[in-house]
Amino acid sequence: MILIQLFGLSGVGKTTLAQAVKKELLSKNLKVEIIDGDEYRKVICSDLSFTKVDRIENIKRLGFVGNILARNGIIAILSAISPYEVARKELKDQYQNVYSVWLDCPI
Repeated sequence: MILIQLFGLSGVGKTTLAQAVKKELLSKNLKVEIIDGDEYRKVICSDLSFTKVDRIENIKRLGFVGNILARNGIIAILSAISPYEVARKELKDQYQNVYSVWLDCPI
């Protein structure tokens, strides 16, 4: 399957869009899971700060989870701020079927 990374500033609607897409995909009997950056930061990324190095590590971890889901037939939607192109590019280079969607909406 695929891993879709939704990224953009805080408050632009990443999670809201991810939830709407999930609902639509579920209605088509597809398996889908949202990897919400805010939720995962509380659990598997709780040791990370908000430095550039830690933000990149955060996306690596979320991408790893997303890839496991995707290779098991689940559409993974990663919803995270992900401010660094290097982190987003690394996911695309490391895993297959990764798509990036930048949300640029007025808050």
